[in-house]
Amino acid sequence: MAAKEQTPPRGPSPPKPRNKAAAAARREARVRQLWQRLVLIALCVVVIGIVDLRARVYRQEQGLTENDGYFVRDDVGAGEDVPVQSTPEPVERVAYTGIVENIVIRPLIAYPELAFDGDDQEASMDAWHLTVSEYKKLLESLYNNGYVLVYAPDLYEETTDAYGRAVMTPRELYVPKGKTPLILNFDDFYTTSMRENGTVYKLILDENGEFASWGLDPQGQEVVSYELDAITILEAFIAEHPDFSLDGARATLGLSGKEGILGYATQSASPTRTAEIQAVEPVIHALLYNGYTFAYHSYGHFDFSQQTAEAVQQDVDQWLSEVGSLVGETTLVSYPYGGRLDNSGQAMSYLLGKGFRVFQSMGIESYVNLTEGLPIVNMDRLHPDGQTLRWNRDIYLDFFDAKEIFDYDVRPDLGYDFE
Repeated sequence: MAAKEQTPPRGPSPPKPRNKAAAAARREARVRQLWQRLVLIALCVVVIGIVDLRARVYRQEQGLTENDGYFVRDDVGAGEDVPVQSTPEPVERVAYTGIVENIVIRPLIAYPELAFDGDDQEASMDAWHLTVSEYKKLLESLYNNGYVLVYAPDLYEETTDAYGRAVMTPRELYVPKGKTPLILNFDDFYTTSMRENGTVYKLILDENGEFASWGLDPQGQEVVSYELDAITILEAFIAEHPDFSLDGARATLGLSGKEGILGYATQSASPTRTAEIQAVEPVIHALLYNGYTFAYHSYGHFDFSQQTAEAVQQDVDQWLSEVGSLVGETTLVSYPYGGRLDNSGQAMSYLLGKGFRVFQSMGIESYVNLTEGLPIVNMDRLHPDGQTLRWNRDIYLDFFDAKEIFDYDVRPDLGYDFE
């Protein structure tokens, strides 16, 4: 037991103040000192509380608890204490000035038996979609080949050229040494027209606020899953390989509007629109918080190159009213079917007036063109799907080997060229 602190001997009593003013001054000094000490103590308590809160949040995120100076993972057995890991060394970043690679994925085939059942949609599902197995192998290949996801809206900014015209300029991009930046896009996800052909129905949040998919299996049973959807699989992959995402970047979701968004009937024609909007809003907020962004994919999912300027104007206004009002502002356009607008046309001028700047089509290579004298970035995206897996292996070898990821077990026997 610690010894009691001894009371120091009293010295001579201090002289009495000569007047009331001096006594008041001494009292004010003591009160001031007391308040200073109280403020210092309060600050210490606040700092300790913040540190403790951050430690608790970290432990919860990592599945850890405290135990005798060690953290013990909840998923390991007794006696398997795991020491706290040291802080990783900072990764060197270098300037990247090349073309940023760009790919687009369409809704995954969660149930091949529905996609490849011999109906009139089988050929389309085979041509334009990946199976879950192929997508997982694709992510592994991208990671192993040194790609890292980047946030598309951060790549360009609007500036003024020497003639005072608004133009788009690349921002400086720094990536980890040895890595290649990649834009990942998800177009047409959760549309009702694909549900009967083996895709999941909607994106939801589980009771812990984590992404999950909801849908019906081939027997008509409800399924909540973390293994059947591109977003949930991507989240699990980044949790395992956090260096696959640069500064938290995820994917861009190209949204149309005529069938609602993210699997929710938010379109104006829906009798349950108000309730559906309330249901989807937390999902939108979670996507934005986790690094996803959105693109205008037309409201009616049409080929822009086949539309009049008036039709495009009506379409974008409806999209902004019904979709943009929910997901927020975006500068990104994702062309359905790849059909482009004329840079100098009336329809393009209207889209520029609505704030759109980056226009993504599709092609056989990643392509970027900064339009002279106009704030327009035109891009082409590669599209890994059944068609390109079968017949364009050579184009994609820098990303993956189609021969290694092709789902031989479930795809119909329509041939392929892997030479």
